[in-house]
Amino acid sequence: MRVLSPLLGRACNCSVRGANVCLGDAREALRERRRIELADWQRRIIEAMPRPFLRGLIHTDGWRGLNRVQVKGRPYAYPRYQFSNRSDDIGKLFTDACDRLGVEWRQWTRYHVSIARRGSVAMLDSFIGLKY
Repeated sequence: MRVLSPLLGRACNCSVRGANVCLGDAREALRERRRIELADWQRRIIEAMPRPFLRGLIHTDGWRGLNRVQVKGRPYAYPRYQFSNRSDDIGKLFTDACDRLGVEWRQWTRYHVSIARRGSVAMLDSFIGLKY
């Protein structure tokens, strides 16, 4: 099999047994505990184009829905986005991209980020779109 190795930075041939040499061993640690670090070229792309990056993160580990609450005894609903990932590194990449765009976010729990400000939700709505 011929693959582009992120570790070697070039294409290489490898067998199924040798795939961990080319692609990295998935058994190194639990996914949420492995360090996620972007290469310089990846960081430059995300800094230049944070919208597609956020769109991908929301589509994989997030959702947009209506939050329903009671305000002074009356029902009130407002749209919001939530993002959830057990990896602190991926959560940081998400919140950094939000900061780059001026999206106001709140840490809801250790693994959850909520975006509920009207302007921020409208901004995300302008480019996130429906999940497929």
